[in-house]
Amino acid sequence: MSPPPDVRVTVSSLALATLACATYESPKDDNQTRPAESSTSTGSRDDVPSLATPGTNGFAVPADQRTCSVGELSPSSSLSAEIAAFGVRHADFARRILYSWTTAEQVQELRDSPTLLTRAATAGGEAGRAAEVIQRNAGSDALAALLAAPRFENKRFGWSNPWATAQGFGDESYGNHLLRITLREQAWVGSLIVDKDSTLAWAFADVQGNPVAAAEVLGSPERLAAVYFVDLRGTGCGSAGYVGSAFREYFLCNEAMLESFALYTDDVRAEVDRSIRALQGLQQALLVGSCTSPANCWPDAVLAEWSAARAGAPTLDARYLAALAFPSAQYLPTQDNLSELLALLRNVPFEAPLLHTYPE
Repeated sequence: MSPPPDVRVTVSSLALATLACATYESPKDDNQTRPAESSTSTGSRDDVPSLATPGTNGFAVPADQRTCSVGELSPSSSLSAEIAAFGVRHADFARRILYSWTTAEQVQELRDSPTLLTRAATAGGEAGRAAEVIQRNAGSDALAALLAAPRFENKRFGWSNPWATAQGFGDESYGNHLLRITLREQAWVGSLIVDKDSTLAWAFADVQGNPVAAAEVLGSPERLAAVYFVDLRGTGCGSAGYVGSAFREYFLCNEAMLESFALYTDDVRAEVDRSIRALQGLQQALLVGSCTSPANCWPDAVLAEWSAARAGAPTLDARYLAALAFPSAQYLPTQDNLSELLALLRNVPFEAPLLHTYPE
């Protein structure tokens, strides 16, 4: 799924220019909903230029900005390492710890009954794209048929870090209470990538990242705990700009392979603090350039980094893009977007700790 080498160089360079100098503001969705307790005004910076001309990719571009040179941003090696630690690439998907945003109502449900996977669909009856793909292919694909079975029907969605999903996706908000979920040591994690032509690509690994054959999963399905799901259908750029809604997520599908879940604990607070430190560092690094050079199709630059080889992306911009779950406007690396993410993280509630460890 990776673009040819010459295309990758072009996309990476454009993405670097965007990240190095992105002090412009992306348009906000006025219909975006968020929990009331996490709605905090972050104010505005006097040194951020006002919006002007809309770009061809749907993001607004300031008219009074010079074009920056690639490489103007020179972050410290420690900041680059901090951002790199959040990255997830298609060839490196196995994770033992995942984070899931939830609501106060669902927290109370967990306090009353410590069962994490209780729903096969949202309150509105939507099962989600992953379930749709699995059901549609269950008749012709043995792995899809396995995941379509009732034992894997209930799901909870999450990501490998909390900040990359804090603003939700589109007009959907996930809540502002943060769950930390740990898989068992013997658990397996799947990868399901749906390409632009709807073909499926499967892979499996243990939580240490060692490959697991599909035949082993079919023979011992009880060890499958979660799936890294990537939907690339409908993506691309044309004369009208970016179209499609690519995204990725993890879905947990087997409570028997969960070791524990936690809310409001020291480990959760430490992860929130780690996210804040990294985003603060990135925000400071972005202040170096007072220029802008957005890619013609910034989301495609994100998709290219998701599929890039782990060792082939040493730059700060690539490492930021590799951590994202959604290549949407809310996560374009601008001062305003980073301020919004930081505000949401700083307002994560911390109440009486809830830690549930499953019996062996």
